[in-house]
Amino acid sequence: MVVGNAKSSPTSTTTEAVSSAPAVSETESTATYVPGAVYVCTGFGCAELPAPDAVRDTVARIFQENEFHTRRVVTAVSGKSVIVRYLTMFKMSPDDLRNAIRYEADKYIPFDVEEVVLDCQPFEAPGLADAGPNEMRVLLVACKRALVDEQLRV
Repeated sequence: MVVGNAKSSPTSTTTEAVSSAPAVSETESTATYVPGAVYVCTGFGCAELPAPDAVRDTVARIFQENEFHTRRVVTAVSGKSVIVRYLTMFKMSPDDLRNAIRYEADKYIPFDVEEVVLDCQPFEAPGLADAGPNEMRVLLVACKRALVDEQLRV
């Protein structure tokens, strides 16, 4: 269990980040994504997770031991229930992409689309062959809804 305290500029928003991933090499934390903002870790806490059902108590203990004061938390999920795919799609607006991804997702994920939480983000991939003039690269992420709901209960 890793918890980090971070501050962003130019808005100076302070947030904590929580991850129950078994191995975490760095802590990402944002309450609201601010393009171009620089995030600085201003505190850090770590504790072993004694059992899967002890997440709530472990997070509370880390907050108390490290004197984190905010209640905003970012959490991450990992494991076999999380699918990440890189796609090439026709160029479209962000709204059209969100609508299209619901129909395209079943080609790329091994779960029923109704059982997952989907998200997507267009991205540029320096070093990879360029997408065609009417194409864009898209990061598709799907996670079983039960896993997300379990994290939200914490």
